[in-house]
Amino acid sequence: MKKYQIKIQDQLVSEFDSIEEARTELVIHKGAHIQYTQEAIDQVNQENIYKHKGYENRQDYLKSLADDYGIDMDTVLTMANLLGPIEDFDGLVSELQDYTNYL
Repeated sequence: MKKYQIKIQDQLVSEFDSIEEARTELVIHKGAHIQYTQEAIDQVNQENIYKHKGYENRQDYLKSLADDYGIDMDTVLTMANLLGPIEDFDGLVSELQDYTNYL
């Protein structure tokens, strides 16, 4: 399970199981120099967008795209990996639409 860390001046203060717990702790230390690890922030942002749009996670979303467009999962994964997660709801969808037009 992913742990979210709070660091003050590069010293580990606490680890949490959820970003919400870490945010609560930030209020306590609001005068100090505090940083989340960028990896943790990116992962939380990505996880939340899929859940917000009704999917369990990125894999669930990509499977849904494969089903919706009638494209095999390997092709969807290849395109998704080339474009990156930032393009999942825009560029990837456009590419899949274009791809189905050429089938």
